[in-house]
Amino acid sequence: MRAKDVTLMGGTSIAMQDDIDAQEKTFVGGQNLRYTGNLKFFNPRKGFGYVTMDQGYDVDASVPNEMRVETAEVNSSGKRPLPMQNVAVEFGIWIAQKGQRTEHKIYNMTLPGGHPLTQDALENRIKMGVVNYQGSVAIWNFRQGWGFIKADPATMLPQRVASKLLQQQQAAIARGRQVSLDAKMFYFRREDCMQGAELRKDMEVSFQLYIDDKGVGACEVINLSA
Repeated sequence: MRAKDVTLMGGTSIAMQDDIDAQEKTFVGGQNLRYTGNLKFFNPRKGFGYVTMDQGYDVDASVPNEMRVETAEVNSSGKRPLPMQNVAVEFGIWIAQKGQRTEHKIYNMTLPGGHPLTQDALENRIKMGVVNYQGSVAIWNFRQGWGFIKADPATMLPQRVASKLLQQQQAAIARGRQVSLDAKMFYFRREDCMQGAELRKDMEVSFQLYIDDKGVGACEVINLSA
């Protein structure tokens, strides 16, 4: 048995890392001072990216306009950070000492307002309740970690989901793709699968739905057959 979603009394997040950082790191303007800027890119495979700070802050001339951000400082609510590009962000600045040389780096990078850089937030994902649907895996690219689920033909979709799916299909047709408007096909990623789910093509699955900027997708995917 394992504990999940552990918080302080009242639901407050446990922030032990903040206390450790306060003892071990030197900050520009203090640990709680926040700046805004633009994340030029973040590559999770390489473990770093670069942020351009907005103009107008009263900081020492030694603080560069562009600074490196590393995986440990990407606040993604405990999950592996996603590839990102051209995202408005908020952050602190800390000073890393490398021998006789100092380097300014990004600290605790979030979305503006302190919101974690999660997939849901970045893609404006809205979960469509906790209703479980059933279907089968139509496509599964194991190497790249993505696929499509085909819902059972009799599946009744909420009106909001049906409208969003139709928009997604029409946009695909406009790009020259052959898409059946009758098909209920939902994109999903490996991160959308429940822990322990081992998928393969034609496997029967249970899933929930969400909508985002791109259309409709499946999440909470779990296999129903061995």
